[in-house]
Amino acid sequence: LRRVVRELARHEPDVRLGVTGLPVLEHDEMQASQDDMLRTGLVSLVGVAVLFITGFGGVRLPLMTVLALLLAMAWSFGFVTLAVGHLNILSISFGVILIGLGIDFGIHFVTRYQQVRLEAEDVAGALRETASSVGPGIVTGGLTTALAFCSAWLTDFTGVAELGVIAGGGILLCIAAALLVLPALILTVDGNDIDGAAERSSALPVGRMCWPLVGRPKWALGVAVLVTLGLAAGLPRLRYDHNLLNLQPRNLESVELERRLLERSDRSVWFALSVCDSPAELLARKARFERLPSVQRTEQIADLLPAHDPRRAVWIQQIRRRLSGLPDRAPLVRAASRSELRSELERIGPLVEDPAPATGPGSVAGPGRAAVERLLVRLDALAENECLARLGRFQQR
Repeated sequence: LRRVVRELARHEPDVRLGVTGLPVLEHDEMQASQDDMLRTGLVSLVGVAVLFITGFGGVRLPLMTVLALLLAMAWSFGFVTLAVGHLNILSISFGVILIGLGIDFGIHFVTRYQQVRLEAEDVAGALRETASSVGPGIVTGGLTTALAFCSAWLTDFTGVAELGVIAGGGILLCIAAALLVLPALILTVDGNDIDGAAERSSALPVGRMCWPLVGRPKWALGVAVLVTLGLAAGLPRLRYDHNLLNLQPRNLESVELERRLLERSDRSVWFALSVCDSPAELLARKARFERLPSVQRTEQIADLLPAHDPRRAVWIQQIRRRLSGLPDRAPLVRAASRSELRSELERIGPLVEDPAPATGPGSVAGPGRAAVERLLVRLDALAENECLARLGRFQQR
């Protein structure tokens, strides 16, 4: 459709043409979502890696954690293919969700590993101590998060249900990567560091930053309560926006045209279709639809048909009887051969006068003998089969 519009726009530069409607909006919505999720995923991954490196004051351990997260995301794509088989407009955002939540398990593991590594004599012992100390917490936190996501499967809305299953399964795979792949990466990289000279850059001193609040617990609790009450004051003004058009990117042509249709007329492209088996059922269903507050108006095919007229019914029956004997397909007409057509054209050629000059407005000239000669030359240039095929199609028409 857009290609046709572009072609028409070149011929009619003064006319602005556009395409909108439900299929167009859905196509643009999915295309924009795919492009945005790809960019958002890359930005979030780079941002998480940079923040991780900044907070831990090192490069090697954060990069290994991000690598394990990427492996878990690769597993998640395979899980999506097996469990659901597709992505929808909501579940396409699962990649950003896994980046934000899945990195937490690696952060917990690496933080504890840095602490233990300062005291342990070897890397293997530090990894065992890390897994035994923070492993249960990582598994418990991951299972509760995955359970919360998977509970969305109980909803009737397919988009939310599929997002819950995909995100829940992805969280479980992130746990597996943090407890199985990340220790293996650390052992591979730090395993030869016998004297404990592995990367031990100090992490962000959050403890010292929070000490003023820890030293005054009542003040901290009071400030937290006041902030919570202040934010909760906006709860009565919170509303549900049921207009899906507000979720669309505003720079899309189809969205702008739809908004203009809503602003300048009382018509919208949002509609539902209902099929009935009889006129009586149609009228009854029409009455029920019109009582719904969400339905602006109804249109039915019965309004396009003329009212019942006994005289017209008799005429229609007469026409039906007369047409009942006609074949379903037009009979094939025998095509003249090239020799037959040539002899006929040669016979009428001398009888046709050449076109005379136009003598005034509206004058029409006949084909003339020159046109007959040009037709004969074109027939002679064709192969026999091609000539018969073209003559057959012309004769049939």
